[in-house]
Amino acid sequence: MGEKLKGIRLRRETIALGLLLLLAFGLRVAWLGTIPGNITADEADNLTTIFKIQVTGDPGLFDLDWKPQPAMSMYVFSAFMWVFGDNIFGMRMASAVLSTLALLPFYALARRVVRPVA
Repeated sequence: MGEKLKGIRLRRETIALGLLLLLAFGLRVAWLGTIPGNITADEADNLTTIFKIQVTGDPGLFDLDWKPQPAMSMYVFSAFMWVFGDNIFGMRMASAVLSTLALLPFYALARRVVRPVA
């Protein structure tokens, strides 16, 4: 009997986590292309690097970008822009997806340290 209750609790917990992730992703994407209404300086510099990667393939995957950090993250942003469009929405979509996915390990850590309800 206890195993059945554990399975029901685990299923409820999984459904609640899924709904929370959908809500978090929906809130991130709702006004992604319009808020904030301007492009920040860092976004403009990132876009310059991404467009340079798309046209020339330079800097390389492990070369330094404008920050100077490895350009690998700009390749990830470039892939998102290839899928979602060469605009600010496409660039910000990478942050929306990755920050939503980051909630999964955070939840696993919080569940392990505190309790499932937390």
